[in-house]
Amino acid sequence: MSAEKNGVPTITSVKDDKGLEIPNGGATSATAVHLSGFAVAGEKVEIFDAAVSRGQAVTSAAGLWDLGLPGLTLGIHSITAKGSAGSSPARTFTVVEAK
Repeated sequence: MSAEKNGVPTITSVKDDKGLEIPNGGATSATAVHLSGFAVAGEKVEIFDAAVSRGQAVTSAAGLWDLGLPGLTLGIHSITAKGSAGSSPARTFTVVEAK
């Protein structure tokens, strides 16, 4: 169900520092990623990595939001987007040591 129907934010994309999509459950050596998604137009969406707030994005008139997420540590990251109607499903990925 989309954000337009139930108001809950979604995460539609997680890209590494080269602009490549990181699949849900995937791995990357990038310590900075770019997130994007949908939510209710004009809403502030708070981004969490597990229980830690990593910043806010304000949605556009079309309901789009995006946010850069720098300084990721090695290990598993579980990203959610929280709005007034609830939280998105978690988008997970693992940051691994560069080869």
